[in-house]
Amino acid sequence: MEWFNKFISILKIPLKILLPSLWIFSFGILFIPVQILEKINLYEWSKKNGFMFGLIFAVTTSLIIVYIITYLLKKMNNFISSKTRNKKIIKAIENMSEYERKIILDVYKEKTYSAILDYANPVVKTLLAKRYLYMGNNVPVEITIDNRMHTRMTLQPFVRQALEWKYNKTIDMIKHLEDKLNKAKKENDKQEIINKIESYKQIEVSLRR
Repeated sequence: MEWFNKFISILKIPLKILLPSLWIFSFGILFIPVQILEKINLYEWSKKNGFMFGLIFAVTTSLIIVYIITYLLKKMNNFISSKTRNKKIIKAIENMSEYERKIILDVYKEKTYSAILDYANPVVKTLLAKRYLYMGNNVPVEITIDNRMHTRMTLQPFVRQALEWKYNKTIDMIKHLEDKLNKAKKENDKQEIINKIESYKQIEVSLRR
């Protein structure tokens, strides 16, 4: 089967292109009406190699299904992992000292997510050690007479993502509570919801860039 050897040679084509192409072609050969196959002179050839095309269709269908399931499971796993990671980071930031949290939020609110900080500051060193900040190959831009080492530092991407996730979640919660407030009838319930909205609005302001 010379044609099969030629088929093997085309396997250099990326699988994401080859697999759907084989599926579409084998599907067409197997299920297109005979009249159309006769018009394009493929009917006799399809009859002769029908088993091979049936096999290709079955295998490619199975592979495509497996790839789809694998892709969806990977996406789901990444979503769950990301959500869990974001929760852990936000909790860690909430448990920081007020000064540590202020530094994180100040850098977060910068346009480039970076700021000039004092490398000699023990709190800054702690945030660097915990990998909330990084300075890369940056060297101090200024060393003051009192030994302060002003260096450009950047917020780690995973910290930024967690803070953005928290901000978006806070906005969604405010909208949800406002809808709930509009439907509430008892004054006690309304006041409780208003208090929650105010609390979330304070969080929103603290995270707003």
